[in-house]
Amino acid sequence: MRNLKIRLSAVLIIVIFLIAAISLTANAVGVRLNDWIYEAAGLVEDTEILDDVRIALIDTGISTKRIDPERLEPGKNYVFDGADTEDLDGHGTRIASLILGCTNEKGTLQPTAPNAKLIPLAYHSRYPSGVPKNGGIEAICQAIYDAVDVYQCKIINISSGIIIHDERLEAAVAYAEEHNVIIVSAAGNDNLRSPERQYYPAAYDTVVGVGAINSLLEPTKFSQRNNVMIYAPGENISAVSIKNSKVFETISGTSYAAAFVSALAANMIGRYPEMTPEDFRETLKNSADGQINFQNAFNYYEGFIKNQKETENNE
Repeated sequence: MRNLKIRLSAVLIIVIFLIAAISLTANAVGVRLNDWIYEAAGLVEDTEILDDVRIALIDTGISTKRIDPERLEPGKNYVFDGADTEDLDGHGTRIASLILGCTNEKGTLQPTAPNAKLIPLAYHSRYPSGVPKNGGIEAICQAIYDAVDVYQCKIINISSGIIIHDERLEAAVAYAEEHNVIIVSAAGNDNLRSPERQYYPAAYDTVVGVGAINSLLEPTKFSQRNNVMIYAPGENISAVSIKNSKVFETISGTSYAAAFVSALAANMIGRYPEMTPEDFRETLKNSADGQINFQNAFNYYEGFIKNQKETENNE
């Protein structure tokens, strides 16, 4: 395992990408949530049994009370030494629910990657008082290395970023690419205030930067346009809440759009274990017209990349 050497540097603000306005939803029993998203994303219910694929969620942890613990594997808390990875914020749990789905008396979220195994790597948490604590760039970088070396993940989902290029983060991203691990990262939510702003790691060439679209399939007003490789639904969507009194809440942000792209990557690796990060990026760029579409991605990979690989192997 590679250990990260920590050195003193200027303090960097780590931004977790969500829109502050979150509304609680009261849903009728059994109602299916987010149907427009599944239709827009070309997601078809599939009975094919896929290989499990590990996704590292570098986020706030995951609540085992809200997400099926059978689909989670032990991770690590980089904020509080020796602490568990239970989500005290809610952000990571919401992302996990968009990937793994959830069914209860309040409604149903369809899983977008039922073959995913999520590894919570918490870089952001809270004190018992509720005051937030951020592990900083060191925590994010070490989590990337550990996702590769310790947890053998094939996908890393990062829903945060910094506005300054950092050599340590660039090196960690390059390490993941060298070891055949896909990194998906939210592009940011500052388009209205700072449209020229770019966030790292989404700005790095080998990272899949994700922007958010709305139900009209247009980029949301808040989503960055810089460094967006693909857009996915990210406005007014339902996700699991960690609040004791509610089950679902309505959320917006490029964080949540990134969850759908990580789910697509898990579906594709489950079908095509030979797929490389470069293959995945090429598929996104050539199959989706700028917006995520599961079925189009499968068709492109089958029709072009897989056939090309088979031809090369037979030569």
